[in-house]
Amino acid sequence: MVQNTKQQRDLFESERSFRLLVEGVADYALYMLDPTGIITSWNAGGQRIKGYATDEIVGEHFSRFYTETDRANGKPWRALRIAREQGRYEEEGWRVRKDGTFFWASVIIDPIYENGHLVGFAKITRDITERRETELKLEQMQKQLAEAQKLDALGQLTGGVAHDFNNLLMVISGSVHTLRRSSGGDPKLQRAIAAIENATRRGAALTSQLLTFARRQSLNPEPINVDAMPSGGTITISARNRRVAEGPDIADFVAIGVSDTGLGIAPDILSKIFDPFFTTKPVGKGTGLGLSQVHGFAHQAGGTVMVDTELGKGTTMTILLPRHEAGQPAEKDEALELGGSGTVLLVEDNPEVASVSRNLLEQLGFNVHRVADAEAALREIERSHIDLVFSDIVMPGRLDGLGLARHLREIRPDLPVLLATGYSDAAVDVRGDFPILRKPYEIHQLSKAIATLRR
Repeated sequence: MVQNTKQQRDLFESERSFRLLVEGVADYALYMLDPTGIITSWNAGGQRIKGYATDEIVGEHFSRFYTETDRANGKPWRALRIAREQGRYEEEGWRVRKDGTFFWASVIIDPIYENGHLVGFAKITRDITERRETELKLEQMQKQLAEAQKLDALGQLTGGVAHDFNNLLMVISGSVHTLRRSSGGDPKLQRAIAAIENATRRGAALTSQLLTFARRQSLNPEPINVDAMPSGGTITISARNRRVAEGPDIADFVAIGVSDTGLGIAPDILSKIFDPFFTTKPVGKGTGLGLSQVHGFAHQAGGTVMVDTELGKGTTMTILLPRHEAGQPAEKDEALELGGSGTVLLVEDNPEVASVSRNLLEQLGFNVHRVADAEAALREIERSHIDLVFSDIVMPGRLDGLGLARHLREIRPDLPVLLATGYSDAAVDVRGDFPILRKPYEIHQLSKAIATLRR
């Protein structure tokens, strides 16, 4: 009898200890359900996570923790069936607190049997909203990294092709100018030359767009005056100063906005609008490079692009660009004369491009010395009188064109240097240190660049 009493007391203490343990757990909602899903016990974790006191929730059906959509779809009852048939039910999903707020829950339901009969379910719920948000942020960062790697791969592929392609376009463009001078006014020949010029410009524009998007096109950003202009009330171009927090610092930007009252951008394509070649226009109506070029330009210039859109109400694209310091000139005089004099050192390793460039420079009235690399250029400068250096950026040897320009700035700061390129990673770092002429260039562009440099 004494032994039986001790066993009952030990059992009571064991059950009491277990009950206190379960009821005292605050990080997990631990509670029991009867076979139909009615809540029969409740712990402190359940109150902390879901907001219900014991007397408020015991006797209620556990489906009240589910969203209306899940209840309508029969999810709570399906969870009990799966737990009963498979021995366990596990999932993550949205659950609802007493105050109506949602949280992301990790849920486990185990069936409980006594003598082979189902007597209820043990249910464990944990609030993992913070963990899920962290996972989503990590996933977003991984997507951004993958996007950056994709753009980098695109830039490397595009840049490698573009350098040679622009050299070919340079030969075509320069030769066309020579043909036009010797065509004798033949209308048929003039039309053919015009068609070649047009195709050359389109090829150059397409290459430039790709390079700008991929950030392989170095930029020389220049401040400009932008005035607000409504157009018929449907398109509005605006500009305003804007201060943006960048970590602990505040940066000044100019916000240039373009707003329309059109259809807006659908959510399913909003994340793709800056992708190269993505377009919703019919075949032949767009290249899909417009917004990608804007994106590349804005980021390379030290800014960004923001999109605000709503279906049926319209879209606003805002470009944030670093604000220009007051007092510096914002406009340039474009009226430059075609012509020049003096000796130009042409540094170009491609013989065909060098021949075309020499021809254009000579037509402008310059005497031309040509060398194939930077080392030869330095030797030529030592032994000859040179008024201006015109160098390609991408060249073989120890120094490329940019390296040559920087070296000349140290030893001959009085010697003007004009750079030319169809593509160069190094040119991205120029940032206005030296003027850059884009290949393919035409004679008037070459003339303007030299005239501006020699002012």
